[in-house]
Parts: sequence; C-alpha cells; structure tokens
Amino acid sequence: MVRQEPEHRYIFVIDTEQYAGNFERDLCAYCTGEIGGCGRGDNYAKIFAQEVPEDSNPFGCASLDHRPDDSDHPCRRPCAIWPTPGWYNDGMGGHFRDDLANDAEALAHYIEQGVQEQQKQIDQLERNRGLSESERTSTGWSHDAIEFHLAERRKGIVALRAKTSITKHPAYLSVAIFFYEKPNEAQIAMVKSRALKFPEAKKQRGRAWDQYDITITGFRIIDVVTTMTETEV
Repeated sequence: MVRQEPEHRYIFVIDTEQYAGNFERDLCAYCTGEIGGCGRGDNYAKIFAQEVPEDSNPFGCASLDHRPDDSDHPCRRPCAIWPTPGWYNDGMGGHFRDDLANDAEALAHYIEQGVQEQQKQIDQLERNRGLSESERTSTGWSHDAIEFHLAERRKGIVALRAKTSITKHPAYLSVAIFFYEKPNEAQIAMVKSRALKFPEAKKQRGRAWDQYDITITGFRIIDVVTTMTETEV
C-alpha cells in the first residue's frame, strides 16, 4: 500500500446576495483577467488589461485552475457558482436567509410560483382542448391525454396550496475562482479590491439588458485536500 502526498487545490470564494449564475464569469474576468473556453467575460477581461499594468498583474499564466463544467460538452473555466452559507433556495428560484423568520415568506413564494407554473400549463392545455380534432391531432394531443393532464395539473395546485413547510436547497449566490496554489497576498488584495468595484463597473459598462444590483458580502478561501491511496492487486 502506497499513500501519496496529499494534493491541495484552493478556491477563492466571493459571497454575494444575488444568484451568481448571472455574473460569475464576468466577475472572475474583471478580478483576474482570465476567461474560460466559452469566452464569456471577454469584455471584462479587456477592462482588466486596460486597468492593471502587466508588471502589476499578480496572476501568472498558471495561477488559475481551469476546470470542466458539468455540461454534456464540458467547457473549461476558471470559476463557477458556489453554495453560500446562511442562505437557501426555496426550489422555485427564491433565495432567502436561513432563518426561521423567513420560512413563511419562502413557503408563500414557493406556492405562488408553483401555482403560476401549473396554471400556465392548464391554460395551454385548455387552448389545445378548444382546437378542432384535426388541429388537436397535429399538436400530438388526444382528447383523453388533455383531460388527464388537466386533472393532474389541478391536483398539483391543490397539493401546492396544502404545503405547510419548505424544502431548502443550496443557494448559489457565491462565485468560486479556482487556484492551483494558495492565493498570495497580492492576488487576494487584487481580487478583493476589484470585486468590490465590480458592481459599479457592471452598471457603467455592462450591457443594457444585464443591469441589476450586486451586493458583495464577504470573501473565503477553501483548501481542498485530496489524499490518494494505492493498493497493489
């Protein structure tokens, strides 16, 4: 049996109060100048290059660890969304602080959003039911199938309105930037200072359709340790 030396990877996490999937690649590019294979964040990487002189850039070409995402056609990126301590997702896109005082609001939001979604499906099914037989056949819906699914959607609304507790899911309000080695003081200072400026930079230089408030609440470094054990067989 051979035990190899533990392998360390480091994750610099920027916590916010907004869903990070809307801006994680832009924020990483603005803070470090690096983008992934998808190209998202290129405009913010250009801003970084304009604002940070090459001799003051603490990020070498091998600083960030580009990791594949979880898609069917993986794209390597230096960042990802990350779970945020103290927050949860209600399962319908609502984010709430993990406090009993917020659970009633979260439950109401979950029920409201769920009922709206079920009602949208009911409205579409009823439109299909109003078609002529030939028109309905072209949509792939039979009369019996429509009636069955209408009944199921109505049962779903009844079940939603009967819910008395919320199921809490991870809230991805944080941005993780992946490092091969532990970030040094210059890298930490650069990411923190630029992350705090990012919300305003996004308002001034972001696309018109991509404008919303972003609240930076804190920073963390995660040390991920992997230990491998080999056994001869």
